[in-house]
Amino acid sequence: MDKRLQSSLAAALLLAGSGAYLYLKGGAPSQQDALQVAQQRSELEHCLHAAQMVFDVHWAAACTTQGDGDDSAECDLPDAKAAVVNTWLNEAEKRCMAEARAAP
Repeated sequence: MDKRLQSSLAAALLLAGSGAYLYLKGGAPSQQDALQVAQQRSELEHCLHAAQMVFDVHWAAACTTQGDGDDSAECDLPDAKAAVVNTWLNEAEKRCMAEARAAP
């Protein structure tokens, strides 16, 4: 599954769960609760977007240092290099999700 789609689905599920919790906690969410959920969604989206940007930079850097004569920022990295860059993205996304879950 595409990394961006996977991140978006995870964020949507987390935020839907937050909204459902708030609704079940006390009926319809108050305006303050709705603002809090919107703020959390915005912060999560910002964090995931930043993680994707850092991933793109790391991928481009790995492409340009590959030494195959192709200085393109978009390339097919060998599996070992791709795994390292993908691990960085996965860790950053996990951090974003953990921060979103820990938010009050």
